[in-house]
Amino acid sequence: GHVLAAEGRGEAMIGARVDGDKMMQVAEKIAAFDEVVYIVIVSGRYDIMAEVFCRDHAELLSFLTEKLSRVDGVRETESFMHLKIVKEIYF
Repeated sequence: GHVLAAEGRGEAMIGARVDGDKMMQVAEKIAAFDEVVYIVIVSGRYDIMAEVFCRDHAELLSFLTEKLSRVDGVRETESFMHLKIVKEIYF
């Protein structure tokens, strides 16, 4: 079964601020990464929110530094590590 605990795994929600004229291109590039399981364009402080699943913190770090930060148009990111998943529904 699906274990609803994130301890030790590299699961995170990442908020990204991007250049407005590159919004869709940036979203599509981020969506193409294997680690990304969910991505939305949102209103508010960030332009894009992406959920990523990595095996561990080291893999998450390499995703952030080697992939996400190199996408043209990404200005700033903030990572929100999953500490505990309280509810998860798949439609």
